[in-house]
Amino acid sequence: MTIQEQLVEAQKSAMKSGDRATLSVIRQIQSEVAVAKTAPGFSGEIDDALYLSTIATYTKRMDKARVEYEALGERGADQAQKLAFEIDYLSDYLPQKLDDLRVIAAIETRSLSGYTTHPLMTALRRARRLLILQPDDPTDVMQAAGVKAPIRPGQRMTPGRGILVADRVASVIQVAYGH
Repeated sequence: MTIQEQLVEAQKSAMKSGDRATLSVIRQIQSEVAVAKTAPGFSGEIDDALYLSTIATYTKRMDKARVEYEALGERGADQAQKLAFEIDYLSDYLPQKLDDLRVIAAIETRSLSGYTTHPLMTALRRARRLLILQPDDPTDVMQAAGVKAPIRPGQRMTPGRGILVADRVASVIQVAYGH
């Protein structure tokens, strides 16, 4: 089911139940999408990519506004609460942020030479915690995590041994290994 279809179903449900807050945020997104599709230079389709982009932009704007309303104290509390609801509701339609996401990858490092700008490698470098099992060389750790590994070049690692990178600090570790 596309995001557009999900929003239409949620809108029908909100109308039946009288949920004005949900109905308001859905109508606002539909309005934002309508503006985006009539913008000069738009030539694409109305698809999930447009909805994701629109929802992400809208929630970012509303989050900034929410912070400003919260700074007003009691005078802005109601509006800040309304925006917090909108942001929370729309976050269900957005992909998880990388901090909340676990990237599990098996990478043959020899195949990565020259491809260090790959999005997966960028995601790995940004991860706060990363486990690299049996790296062939310290340069493998440098490529994947952007930190210097505490191993000597040419040092072979036994099965289950690897480099744990946590908050940009690399340590040699041994994980349980069984047959």
